[in-house]
Amino acid sequence: MEQNLRLELEKYYKLFEPDTYLTTSWVDDFNRDKDSRKILVKWWAEGIIFQVRADGFSPSIHLREPYIYAVAMVSRLLYGEPDATHVKEAEVPLIYTVFKQGSL
Repeated sequence: MEQNLRLELEKYYKLFEPDTYLTTSWVDDFNRDKDSRKILVKWWAEGIIFQVRADGFSPSIHLREPYIYAVAMVSRLLYGEPDATHVKEAEVPLIYTVFKQGSL
């Protein structure tokens, strides 16, 4: 089924092979090399105090462009939710890599 879908999509779209795969070990390596919280703070709008709720989510309304749109896409992909009003620190490695490398 999955292979058939890929073949069908390849008729209409150019699908790239990812450079990096999202695995637990990759996320651990990312977090060892980079600080997700510092990256998230850099994406925050100027003049707004960075906030994290007790459940680990931050309001995405305070993110700068284009990160606010990336969070909306990631929320839809990872959680299947149209609600993109919050971002979790765990989403940072995925968003960062796509912005820096272009594929995952």
